[in-house]
Amino acid sequence: MPTARSGMAVAVLDGKVFAFSGERLGVTFNQNEAYDPVTNTWSVLVLMPMSVHGTGAVTISETIYIPAGGTLNGGTAQTTHFRLPPNRNSFRCK
Repeated sequence: MPTARSGMAVAVLDGKVFAFSGERLGVTFNQNEAYDPVTNTWSVLVLMPMSVHGTGAVTISETIYIPAGGTLNGGTAQTTHFRLPPNRNSFRCK
């Protein structure tokens, strides 16, 4: 994994494992990376609009949804929700 971290959101789409955001040593990340088990390689993808951790992710149809999360380590929260549409080149926020 290119960015070592915990507290990330993970979802599977098109046979790839996507890892979003997360944190390490009190620092949150906005990384978006995908693992392809067929080629055993990681890809670094478009960054999330903000750094969050302690959230989840779910795949519905061809879209990955990531609900809110904390912006800082230690219990903070925000209300922006993210979705990664099928083109996977930008996030949508609500």
